[in-house]
Amino acid sequence: MSFDACLFLFLIMKTYLLYDLETSGLNPAFDQILTFAAIRTDTNFNELERHSFTIQLRPDIVPSPQACIVHRLSYDDLKDGLPEYDAVKQIHEIVNKPGTVSLGYNTLRFDDEFLRFSFYRNLLDPYIHQYGNGCSRMDILPLATLYYVFKQEILKWPLNNGKPSLKLEKISEENVLVTSGRAHEAMTDVEATCNLAQFFLTIFFLGGHSRGMAIREGVTFPSLGGGANSFLCHFLGGG
Repeated sequence: MSFDACLFLFLIMKTYLLYDLETSGLNPAFDQILTFAAIRTDTNFNELERHSFTIQLRPDIVPSPQACIVHRLSYDDLKDGLPEYDAVKQIHEIVNKPGTVSLGYNTLRFDDEFLRFSFYRNLLDPYIHQYGNGCSRMDILPLATLYYVFKQEILKWPLNNGKPSLKLEKISEENVLVTSGRAHEAMTDVEATCNLAQFFLTIFFLGGHSRGMAIREGVTFPSLGGGANSFLCHFLGGG
């Protein structure tokens, strides 16, 4: 299939679901999701809907102290949340809406692992959101890595002890991706990811500045060739 045909089908059938999780720890087998936030957009990043809710802490879970320091969720914040089964069932319905491309920042290595374990633990299909009903997944972190390696001038890249950092909160601070909220608050991270994704993908599709989001003044972006476009089409539509 040609790139133009693939792109046309992608644009009319797909929606992006940008999402983020805050969890009780780092181990998806023994920890749990505490907050879920997501923004669904069309392929021009126009917002269609958003979701945000907290989940009650299960009796068998002892949250990691480090996780609590990072996300700053207290027991009082969680006690009025949804029971895990009800929340996970909602998440399963959201990510499995036909044509959904689920994406976030480092989601393939972290957030999606928690989704799969949570779905399995609650007797829901843990894999169908990766391929069923025209659904697929994507991660913005590899795009950030590619641009850091090959086109560093498009962004202000943060440093940590003199070394480059690709952490979302640091990139967001350096480039003012969001102007309210705090890092590791799920919806704030989703908004930052949405702005960063819009910036990167506009470069890919148009070879020019993102709409009103010229992060570095005077930067001109390359028009990518057919090979890159074919790669993007596969990357966006892949599982």
